[in-house]
Amino acid sequence: MTQDLDISAEARLFAEETWKSGVKQMVLTVEAAKAAVELTRQYPMSTEPPTRFTERFAVSTEVTTDVRGNEWVVHTATARDRTPERTVMFTHGGGFVLRMSESSWDFLAELITETAARLVIPLYPLAPEGTGEVVPDVVADLAARLIAEEGPERVTLFGNSVGATITLSAAQLLRDRGVPAPRLTALVVPVLDNRYLDPEMAELDELDPFLSPAGCRYFGSLYCGDLPVTDPRVSPMLGDNDHLGRVLLLSGTHDILNCQARKFAAMASGFTGTRLEYHEAPGMIHIWATSDTPEGRAARQTIYRAIRDQP
Repeated sequence: MTQDLDISAEARLFAEETWKSGVKQMVLTVEAAKAAVELTRQYPMSTEPPTRFTERFAVSTEVTTDVRGNEWVVHTATARDRTPERTVMFTHGGGFVLRMSESSWDFLAELITETAARLVIPLYPLAPEGTGEVVPDVVADLAARLIAEEGPERVTLFGNSVGATITLSAAQLLRDRGVPAPRLTALVVPVLDNRYLDPEMAELDELDPFLSPAGCRYFGSLYCGDLPVTDPRVSPMLGDNDHLGRVLLLSGTHDILNCQARKFAAMASGFTGTRLEYHEAPGMIHIWATSDTPEGRAARQTIYRAIRDQP
């Protein structure tokens, strides 16, 4: 089916390499997902930026704890050679159970450069300790502080994968607290409903070389903690999405989460005070937006233009 789509040779090769990598095996079954969580707990990834990042950017770090005693490491990065024009808070993906990959720092370096942003990067506690009962609230606290310091017109909330899930839940909480909506809320391939019940997922699972519903549902159950899976703090599509301001949503059609993105986009015409801009990339897989492909570069430019508030 991929071959019938008008996608670049680079994107086709990227998808093939992702299939060959075997990463999907980690989420094919609940048992595999449990083993993956146990492995990450035995060998936790670093919360420190790599040297190639700190050599280019000025980085400060704040370490705090939440109400459960979980540690949060919050990095703030700026270019050394110019004054930031705006602030972006980026919340990373990883299925709620994985730390941000080292390669993501290269994407964040490009983000700072392309948008002239001060970048705030909260490394939240991972599930099962970090759950929807706490994580979105702390992200909302951080966002509220940035909006108070900078003004809403200078702040963008940006999340990737489950980081976008957390970001949308936090945006709802900000609204409920009476905090002005940020200039932009950017969501790249979010989990919008942690039930993973969409009937279209079975067909998409055959096309997706990265995600599979069984393991992802298990990861999501850890993130739910004691919350019902229908709570908007873990399944934000099921919550109130009015009065969130400008929202950008990106999805690829060879991602099991694409059916959720399409459903959310279809709902958007009924939103009040929320302006959703939906971009769908034919044939693209879950991690395409950060890939070194023409389609990945185009997706990133869409995000950067939105952050700079350019058409």
